[in-house]
Amino acid sequence: MVGVAGKRPCRGLPGRHAPLGARRLHGSRRPPRQGEEGFTLIELLIVLVILPLVVGAIAIVLITTLKNQQGIEGKVTDASAAATASAYYVRDVESAASVTTAASPSAPQQCSAAGLSGTPKLLLGLQLQGVSTVVSYYTLTPSSGGPTELVRLYCPNGSSTPQSRVVLSDNVSTTNPPTPVVNCITPTPTSIPTGVTCSPGTGWTLTYMVSTVTLNVTQGCSTSGSSCAPFQYALTGAPVSGIPVPPIVQPNGVLTLLGTGTDIQFTNLSSGDSICTGGSILMGLNYNASVPAVSSGALTSNDSVKAGTTTSCGSPLTNGVEVYNCLNNASNGQTCPTSGTHDSVTGSVSVNPLPVSTSTPVTDPLATWASQNPVANISSPSGSCSGTSTLTCTPGLYASGLNVPSNRTVNFQSGNYQFGTNASCQSSLCIGSNDTVNFGSGHYTYTDGLNVSGSGSALCGGGTVTSACPTPPSGGVFFYVSGGSTDLGNVNFANNIQLAPISTTSDPYHGVLLWQNGTDNNPVFLASAASSLNTYGGEIYIPNATISLYGFGNNISTGNIVANSMLFDFCFNLSVAIQ
Repeated sequence: MVGVAGKRPCRGLPGRHAPLGARRLHGSRRPPRQGEEGFTLIELLIVLVILPLVVGAIAIVLITTLKNQQGIEGKVTDASAAATASAYYVRDVESAASVTTAASPSAPQQCSAAGLSGTPKLLLGLQLQGVSTVVSYYTLTPSSGGPTELVRLYCPNGSSTPQSRVVLSDNVSTTNPPTPVVNCITPTPTSIPTGVTCSPGTGWTLTYMVSTVTLNVTQGCSTSGSSCAPFQYALTGAPVSGIPVPPIVQPNGVLTLLGTGTDIQFTNLSSGDSICTGGSILMGLNYNASVPAVSSGALTSNDSVKAGTTTSCGSPLTNGVEVYNCLNNASNGQTCPTSGTHDSVTGSVSVNPLPVSTSTPVTDPLATWASQNPVANISSPSGSCSGTSTLTCTPGLYASGLNVPSNRTVNFQSGNYQFGTNASCQSSLCIGSNDTVNFGSGHYTYTDGLNVSGSGSALCGGGTVTSACPTPPSGGVFFYVSGGSTDLGNVNFANNIQLAPISTTSDPYHGVLLWQNGTDNNPVFLASAASSLNTYGGEIYIPNATISLYGFGNNISTGNIVANSMLFDFCFNLSVAIQ
């Protein structure tokens, strides 16, 4: 039992104890040989034919992609250049007051390309509104022979030397260079002043004559001799500009007085005074037999009012003095006379030719212009003056006005100014004695008037060189009084006023030296003892105020005057010449 229990079972070794059939079956089977099968000849031939086709197609795709990448980058660059150019160009055209394609227009000049390295070609000039700043567009071919650039030059304050240069495109076509197209308004509006035309090829054209300004640009290829497709774009801008002085609504005279009372008054203490005009004098007196249009006191002598072809009082008188003194109705309580002349002149004053009534109303010839060109307030930057005996003042807002001490030279830099009320002198700008004030070209707004209360002072700007104004700034000025009185002197002291209007025709206020807001009826004092005033043809527009004249033996020379009335008070041998 023990031996039986310890006996190990049979493991079934081959050849022993196994059935004969089983041994034969096992002996006839061979194990497979792994990894030795390989490809057949047909499979290899198929692979050798297809593989080059697939690899070649991939290679073609890669090569084409790389080639297109350069084109895409070029298109992106072209589009970026067009966007940059458009951002500058549209803004410049919208802000332009005048445009020219002429190389050497009248002042201001185009920006000079003298400092640029290469060969420049002028395309277009744009003068911005309200200032003498010019933007000029050039193409520039570098001296090294590189690609041609489209360049924008910026020249501020009437200078022809560029302050900045911007490359708008670094590669424009030389075979199809940029070309400007200035499209004029057609038909010409009837409100356009006589003699104003759209001729940008010969000089500056005011942009109210222009509908659009276009610059056609073709971008050049990045590689010389390549067959790239040209990238073309058009820069187009529409000017936004108001109507400048004129047009003037008819009727208008060299001297136009809008008041309904006596228009020209010589007081009892006036003697030897004269008004001489180079054109008609229009007076707006409504018909009233008891209120003369021109009147003088009983003690006056040798006072005269003359309307002629020039400002010389001895010239032939052909244009006449007109008095509108009949409304052709009875609304004012007066019936219109049916016959006779109505000269409306009393006293010892001489009027030549005699006034005649006219059925055409005398209206404000600049009312429409004034409504279209409001003067904007300045809120920044703050202006300031530096120096002691010589003051240099920067453009901007002077919220507390400015009181100039005596014996100073004041140089206002070119630009726009606004003066509030100065508490010590109760005006916006006060000038003392023996001051020389040089006004740089620009707009000057006085919210509380202008007061030259001292003696021996000179106001200079835009005029010619004289002993009183040895170094007058060029360009001219525009004075706007929104409130308060304008006093350019007093009866006891002499001052010299030599101010010319802004000469740049694109400025909406060019030609006008002084404009007092129609809501301000404070008188404007234009003369003082033994002083002189010359506006160099600048117009004076004070539609609701009286021009008060004081002086002894002095002369006043102005451009057209539009006022409510004129008063000669305590004047002797004062001559007013209006052209």
